[in-house]
Amino acid sequence: MIRAYFFDLDDTLVDTYGQLVSQAHLDAAEAMTRAGFPYSPEETYHIRLRLHQQYPRDSMEKRLVVEFGKVITEAIQNASYQAFFQRSIPKDFVPFPATIPLLRQLKAQDVTLFLITSGVASTQEEKVRILGIEPFFEKILYLSSSESQCKQEGFSQLMQQYSFQPNEVICVGNRLDSEIQAGNRLGLLTIYLKHGEFVQLRPQDPSEVPSLEIDHLEALPEKLHAFKKKVK
Repeated sequence: MIRAYFFDLDDTLVDTYGQLVSQAHLDAAEAMTRAGFPYSPEETYHIRLRLHQQYPRDSMEKRLVVEFGKVITEAIQNASYQAFFQRSIPKDFVPFPATIPLLRQLKAQDVTLFLITSGVASTQEEKVRILGIEPFFEKILYLSSSESQCKQEGFSQLMQQYSFQPNEVICVGNRLDSEIQAGNRLGLLTIYLKHGEFVQLRPQDPSEVPSLEIDHLEALPEKLHAFKKKVK
């Protein structure tokens, strides 16, 4: 019996890629130029997009150092990270149309919902507040991307705290190399939402292969129902 869902936030419950990412890259490019990066903001913006497309698994700051060496000072790295991740969220930031109905439906089924999200805590908290989704979740974990806190640690913490068995938890997320890998390593049923900033990723090993794949969040209930019938 399913007792809990572990949800990712960005590009899982909300189209962060479509609503925020382009502007975040623009802001980071301008901040890098101000910090001494020897390219114009427009050139820097396109450099960032190219590096993300080529190396989506790596942090932007790591790839910048590899690409430009000593030109990338600590000040430029900090400017890049802070401008991209620590930012004000617009008031018109909205969830996917299917998000609220799905969360309501799951709550009505008497399962416990959890949100596990990575980034700068203050920014992620603001996203959750503006989206109005906090009341749906038993607990929200804000993991720090700068401290390399991984989703597997967060999942393990929740499973121990609430005495969940692996076959009682469903993990839903959009990154094969993050929450899907974490869920698989813990034996959870993993649902991959193929959308957003990291959609170009392909599984590198069996731990990144999801149990189920969906293109849209509204497809989750039907796809999960069909899967359960198939495995009975």
